[in-house]
Amino acid sequence: MLDLHLTAVHVHHGLSENADKWSGHCVQTCARLGIDLSVINVFVNPELGEGIEAAARKIRLDALLAHSSGRICMAHHADDQAETVLHNLLRGSGLRGAGGIPVLRGCVLRPFLDLPKESLHEYAAEHQLEWVEDESNKDRYFTHSN
Repeated sequence: MLDLHLTAVHVHHGLSENADKWSGHCVQTCARLGIDLSVINVFVNPELGEGIEAAARKIRLDALLAHSSGRICMAHHADDQAETVLHNLLRGSGLRGAGGIPVLRGCVLRPFLDLPKESLHEYAAEHQLEWVEDESNKDRYFTHSN
């Protein structure tokens, strides 16, 4: 058996009207599962960088790296990988962008990159897990404003 101490971190951007609900969901879920949780409130300045989504992504990763004492596991899945590669190619990012999201970069591990989103949904439903959907994933605005 692995001797691991699992903790969860929720980065609260405050960009969605549902941000407080998401934070509350994390608090309730971690309390129910007995997992330590840190909620980190951040301010995203869309004036810096490549737009609000890129700024939020950078500040989220910075917050996670500052908080981590070991590995950081992110929940990116195969659908995210495909979307990232497509966006990178459309932006003309070349070979580096065509490589997509790496499974491991530094201390950041993405163990679900080979799994389609649907498989993760099926697993969650089968095990009666509750989750929240980020409405911005359905918003085409972010696709065009990077």
